[in-house]
Amino acid sequence: MSEKQATPAVGPKVKKFMFVNRKAPYGTIYALESLEVVLITATFDQDVSLVFMDDGVYELVKGQQTKGIGIKNF
Repeated sequence: MSEKQATPAVGPKVKKFMFVNRKAPYGTIYALESLEVVLITATFDQDVSLVFMDDGVYELVKGQQTKGIGIKNF
């Protein structure tokens, strides 16, 4: 008589991602594209971290008035 060992259920492997935002929020597409990549990655249940450095910290400023430059405040 042979015994079978129970194997644990293997689910999808969660990967860890860290994104670094260093560019100003307006004037280039880098900040908006970075935000889209972060949201897409999180959609697939991955562990996502976001770091703001240099001019990227300006993405965190609340209440930015972007009407004058014709860009949506994200």
